[in-house]
Amino acid sequence: MSKEKKKIDPVALTADFEARKKALETFGEYAEAMLKKESESVTKTFMQIAEETSKPIVTFVEELGCNISFRGLTVQDQLELDAIEEDLKRGNEMLYRMWKNGDSSVNRKTFDNMNADLKNAVLTAILRKQPFLPLKLPSELLQAGVGGEQSK
Repeated sequence: MSKEKKKIDPVALTADFEARKKALETFGEYAEAMLKKESESVTKTFMQIAEETSKPIVTFVEELGCNISFRGLTVQDQLELDAIEEDLKRGNEMLYRMWKNGDSSVNRKTFDNMNADLKNAVLTAILRKQPFLPLKLPSELLQAGVGGEQSK
């Protein structure tokens, strides 16, 4: 049996080379920026970080024309939210807790009766400030295989 030689397309090779070259240049710029940030950073204690992250976060809600205050979720909040099976109920409870933690005037009855469009506007504003908000909770992440294998 004779083996056929695979034809090499010089245009494709050039394109691949250029793509790899661009990726390396981009990575180099990113790495350089990260090293600069690291060299300019300060060392903080656990208590300093805990104090900074416990402060309310302010975000502008365009549809309301005002700022609101909220705080991030605690691990305990996330564990309790994880027990809520329905996505809509879990999202609603997540928004309530974040808003309530940052603004003591938020109360359950008024929040539950609030227009859904308004809640969506507030959540959108919060997501602009916290884009990595865990919309999937710990058990969902494990089921999806994130953070290691799930024991069976």
